[in-house]
Amino acid sequence: MMARAEGLNDTFQALCNWFLGQHPCPVNLANWRVACSVVSIDTENFTVTVSGAGAFIADYFTAGHVVAPNGDMRTVIDDVVSGANHILTLQQNFPSTTLLAGSSVDAYPGCDRSQVTGASKFGSETGSGAGCGTNPIQTNNSIHEIGRLQ
Repeated sequence: MMARAEGLNDTFQALCNWFLGQHPCPVNLANWRVACSVVSIDTENFTVTVSGAGAFIADYFTAGHVVAPNGDMRTVIDDVVSGANHILTLQQNFPSTTLLAGSSVDAYPGCDRSQVTGASKFGSETGSGAGCGTNPIQTNNSIHEIGRLQ
């Protein structure tokens, strides 16, 4: 007898095809900037420890990015909370002349491209997920526009 496939759409959903903060994604990343200060840098493990983001949970910045004062940017692949600091594992190290302990950086949260993240983390800008790119039933008043129109 074959297994039944009922409920699979509740377990498996399409991921958002949009890049966070870029059109047609409704999230404005400028509203999500977190000013931080570099506590330490570990070039062997590709980590940067930052302070000033203690109010956020672990993995808040995973898949997000860190921007140095000169505009150089790196993707965050892991975010661990250690006391009041966040230890951000980067995809690539910053050059030694770009970032030093004590430098100020801007950290931006990441998105795992799921409906839950679009609704809970970025709900204030996605209409509680209705404007998220995973929503299969989006209201449009114009066939020439993508996403939710109000």
